[in-house]
Amino acid sequence: MAGDTIEISAKAFYNIDNKLPGANVNVVPIIGSFLSAMTNPVNIPVGESSRLANDLGAVAGNSTMLSQQPEKNKQDNTVQPKSGINFVLYSSSFDIVEENTGYLPVNDNINAIQVLATDKLVMTQAGFFEIFVNNESKTPVYYDNLMVTMSAGYVSEVNAYYPFGMIIPDLSTPVITGGEYNAYKFSAKELQKELGLNWHDFGARMQDPIVGRWWAPDPMAEMYYHISPYVYANNNPILFVDPDGLTPRMYIETKGFGHAFVTVGAGDNTTVYTYGRYAELGKNKSFARSSTPTGEGVLIRLTGDDAKTFIHDQITKKEAVAFEFTKSSDDAVAKYFDNKFNSSNNVPTTGKYAGNENARVVDNYNIFTNNCVTVSLEGLQNGVDKSIKVGKGTVAAKEALNLEAGNKESGIIKVHFEDIIKDLKLSK
Repeated sequence: MAGDTIEISAKAFYNIDNKLPGANVNVVPIIGSFLSAMTNPVNIPVGESSRLANDLGAVAGNSTMLSQQPEKNKQDNTVQPKSGINFVLYSSSFDIVEENTGYLPVNDNINAIQVLATDKLVMTQAGFFEIFVNNESKTPVYYDNLMVTMSAGYVSEVNAYYPFGMIIPDLSTPVITGGEYNAYKFSAKELQKELGLNWHDFGARMQDPIVGRWWAPDPMAEMYYHISPYVYANNNPILFVDPDGLTPRMYIETKGFGHAFVTVGAGDNTTVYTYGRYAELGKNKSFARSSTPTGEGVLIRLTGDDAKTFIHDQITKKEAVAFEFTKSSDDAVAKYFDNKFNSSNNVPTTGKYAGNENARVVDNYNIFTNNCVTVSLEGLQNGVDKSIKVGKGTVAAKEALNLEAGNKESGIIKVHFEDIIKDLKLSK
């Protein structure tokens, strides 16, 4: 798990004059199985060493463990064989974790026993750890006494929960004496212990894990008349999450050029994040554009009446349709767009938003690879749901979202025109 430490050491030997005739690239696995670096580590006693291999030499005929060895400490000396110890940390999703991946090459000490070793490697995240040796030269290299020492990281607290967030005492351990108290519990929300209430602060509302309900009505309850305004996660926390009590929306024009944008919040507290080529040639992306597919990428952040006016124009003049992402988080999506907005102080000098502090030139717009749809989806994916795949074009996005909205498990709901008008208190 994250925080565990691993140390690797081995001895290596080679003679530059002793070459294998006709030898080719060979990779010799020393450890064929993964060493778990987090949740279920292999049975290596803490603080002790485990001799995992002994008297093993580099021989031909073994299968390749990696398509290429890691680049760290890559050998440049043509005298020494291209051989060494590889170590790779895979995340729980089997992506390579660069911070804990490396390569220990043999040095140029010919006909001498070499010691290859790492410092203490602190695992940066949970996953699986793999160690193996390789030899990509015609010179045989012999390895011996490969040793791996694993020390478990410091665990200050373990919490197990029932589906609605109540602690399971028999599967949980309290904070170790002297340790720092962790107030963030279920769904990483702060546990409010005042007055013995033990509620979770989700931002928009307080949730009671004992009864599995909110103690305040959903501010968007009028949109879901068939669901109680007090139920948490649609009364199905196994399938759904409710990260902050509110959910973001994505709007797509059905007329014009099919512009897409994202909103967070509800009612008078709605914020609009709209990205496009607003500054190029003084054109507003929703209404006109030049023939070139590139330009200044401008992110606009609108709040209050400005946000409501923008949405009203989009749903009435451009007949924009809205989709709500119940598995994504308002807070996380807003944080993504706010960070992107604040990353630049460059205000557009041309176009409708020239000199407007609500607009920032944040990058280079490209109609094929970096457009209003791709940026909107990237922001939504920074909420909770990482599986939003609807294509890069507005037509493909609209069709895919319409299809997903018909699937109850997708967490995507199509918001009707009348509901948007009611929520924002707009005129038709």
